[in-house]
Amino acid sequence: MNELNVFIGTDESVIIDFLKEIIEEKYVTNYKFNFISAYIDSDIIEVADKKSFDIFILHLNNILCTGDYTSSTEVICRGVEFISFIKGRYNKPIISFSVFKEYAGKAEKAGALSFIRLPFEIKEFESAFDKSLESISCES
Repeated sequence: MNELNVFIGTDESVIIDFLKEIIEEKYVTNYKFNFISAYIDSDIIEVADKKSFDIFILHLNNILCTGDYTSSTEVICRGVEFISFIKGRYNKPIISFSVFKEYAGKAEKAGALSFIRLPFEIKEFESAFDKSLESISCES
């Protein structure tokens, strides 16, 4: 059985539990998952530098990037920049999600393999996760 390390970037425990449940239910026969979550950019980097992750799942408007914010738009723009940073530093598949669909193209241009608008259907997330698994298998 393959072991995969999955990073979930959000501070919303309900979302973390929901994503873990979706992943474990569908893929339990083929993979053993290790999940770690954080939502502050410096914490994410610190953890990811110590442990190799196979997939990053990032809640775009919920990543707290260090600095002052004047609006939710600025938070999301910094989240998009953070996707670019994560992709460049670790070169792993990134699934991003947000309530703001207008950032889908920016997130994907920054390096996210998939963008999902909240609220999402389980099948949408499974499709994005399948795409990430395919990306990993192509790396091997």
